[in-house]
Amino acid sequence: MRRNQDSARGCPFFFFFDSGDFPRRRGFARLSRADQIGSGRLARTTVEFDTVDSEAGEAVAARRVAKRAGPRRAFGLARAMTTAGRFEDEFGSPPLVGIWYELTFSPDASGARIPCWFAELTATGYTSLSRGYITAAVRLISEDDPEPPPRSLGAAAAPRRQLPSELAAACNVSNLGGGQAAERLNNLPAGSAIRVRDVGQANFVTLELGGKPLLHFDVGTPTAFNKRSAPLTLPSVPERARTPVVLTHWDWDHLHGALQIPSLRRGPWIVPDQPLGPGAARLAHQLARKGLLNVWHGGAQGFGFGTVAPCSGPGGRNDNGLALIVSLLNGRRIAVVGDAAYSALSAPFHNGAFDGLVATHHGARLRSGDIPLAPSVGSPAYVVSYGVGNVYGHPHPEALRAYKVGEWGEPRFTAGRGRTRRGDRYA
Repeated sequence: MRRNQDSARGCPFFFFFDSGDFPRRRGFARLSRADQIGSGRLARTTVEFDTVDSEAGEAVAARRVAKRAGPRRAFGLARAMTTAGRFEDEFGSPPLVGIWYELTFSPDASGARIPCWFAELTATGYTSLSRGYITAAVRLISEDDPEPPPRSLGAAAAPRRQLPSELAAACNVSNLGGGQAAERLNNLPAGSAIRVRDVGQANFVTLELGGKPLLHFDVGTPTAFNKRSAPLTLPSVPERARTPVVLTHWDWDHLHGALQIPSLRRGPWIVPDQPLGPGAARLAHQLARKGLLNVWHGGAQGFGFGTVAPCSGPGGRNDNGLALIVSLLNGRRIAVVGDAAYSALSAPFHNGAFDGLVATHHGARLRSGDIPLAPSVGSPAYVVSYGVGNVYGHPHPEALRAYKVGEWGEPRFTAGRGRTRRGDRYA
């Protein structure tokens, strides 16, 4: 495997590989995302777990999250694809984001099993990939999941136990960071351009002034699961930059670049108050120890560069993070909403508040009525950030048709289409 350079400017992306060394371990795991692929009876659901090793005990797992104790390989992301019905049969409940389990992983199939991929944490992020099985699961009682005991994986019934309190506290981002999120943004001026980086299946958006970064909105790069979509080089970021980051929500495809580009951990982060899995909490603690983590607790607020506002919707953390309207020097207003449904956006986004956008959720399926109408004047345009060969099938043709019904212009794809090569796009 080729090693990265110290500087992130033009450095080569890590080559992903199948290590063949699937871990035989137990781990505390939070179901961090669930995406339905296709429709109808045969639709599959992709589930992803954020995990930390539990073999050494509950207290050790909590210390590894909060105090950077122990090896990186204690952390990993596990991904499985199955039908929602089979998941419920094996795990005892539907695939709901926020549920905690203790999972047992094995390189060989023994007893009840769900095939999965495991991306182990390395010095360059979740890049080491291997394949094996989830052979047992115990669903844990947590604040997000106080329901009566369900079945465990491969068993008729199993007693439930509490998510360890130390681990729950370590994964609660509201316990971290100062209350100066807005103050961190007060002195930022308006920019001249919104640059949507070609990072494959991820989201990395930069507000620039004269080609220099003022502010990043998400800093995602693909994890090993979407290795095929990654470009050959990481985004070019000044090595000693302390550029602020506004994180729309705590999904890895919106923050994984922080593990691969050191300078992204030099500036202040403004983040939503959302429940975290062990790996995401580990990064939050690293930022907090440097005094760089700032948790947004207020409502919508305007700044020199635009507006930051919280979202509110039924779609879990996708719909309950932060969104932005960026006002450019040329008068254009661009909406950057992460993965939030447009119906989850707050009042500042209504009534023609923007005339350009970075499409939500990489072009995931939407109904026509979910998409705001384009303005009747100017040249409305939108950018779709996605990677060819991604495991979710983005962008969805129904979504592209819905944008057309909403009278938005021709989409600009970071992945490129037809005769247009992949690359950064400007919204």
